[in-house]
Amino acid sequence: MSKIIMPGEEIEQEKTTPNYSYTDEKGTYASVISLQTEDGKIIPLEGPYQPTPNDYVIGHVSDVKFGGYEIDINSPYKAFLPMANAFNLKLSLGDIIIAKVKTVNEVRDVELEDPRILKNGVLIRITPLKVPRLIGKRNSMLNILTYATETKIYVGKNGLVFISQDGNYTLAIEAIKIIEKQAHVQGLTQKIADFLAQKTNKQISIEDVQQKSQTVSYILPEKQNNSVNYYHKSRFETSRPRQKKSFRFRR
Repeated sequence: MSKIIMPGEEIEQEKTTPNYSYTDEKGTYASVISLQTEDGKIIPLEGPYQPTPNDYVIGHVSDVKFGGYEIDINSPYKAFLPMANAFNLKLSLGDIIIAKVKTVNEVRDVELEDPRILKNGVLIRITPLKVPRLIGKRNSMLNILTYATETKIYVGKNGLVFISQDGNYTLAIEAIKIIEKQAHVQGLTQKIADFLAQKTNKQISIEDVQQKSQTVSYILPEKQNNSVNYYHKSRFETSRPRQKKSFRFRR
């Protein structure tokens, strides 16, 4: 049976994540609240996003520089998208993108690549360590969410989630918040399926949805190409004041 592990509680070293535990001469201990599964694996339930190469993350442009863009990725560490990695994609302050982590250096600064702009949706934030619960085993949870709400959902490993506004996005947000709050609960996928079935009057079977759904987890939007060269534009428009876009998370 699964159980909650509190910070400071002794655990088995080989069954935990090094970033969320500490060791002394007497043993290994959890540093954050965690869930111990039936097979003994320790899954952290709290903690900041730790950037890892090949992760797809969502963020917004926080600064525009001559050589590229600074991206806020909901992490204590800085992320930068060099112009050479942007493939002629011109971004502005406040633009929301999904991009791939290319490298992480020794001080955990992040270089991004392969960016795509996300538009016409809302951005919400969940605890990064609960992202696997949102996606579900074989993408089951995410498939149910997209099927029931008829939205497109892009999930970043850093805990930022972008939901398109072409479906019942308010219901999607409500369900995602339940998943985040009850990530430690067994049978959560079925519970969410029942919740969405009641809200939408749809017949929702996990097995049926899995068979006919195409998950959108980490599936990227089409690449956008900009014909205006950034360096050419910056040369002739440096006198214009830069207008900062308002940016706010949906609560």
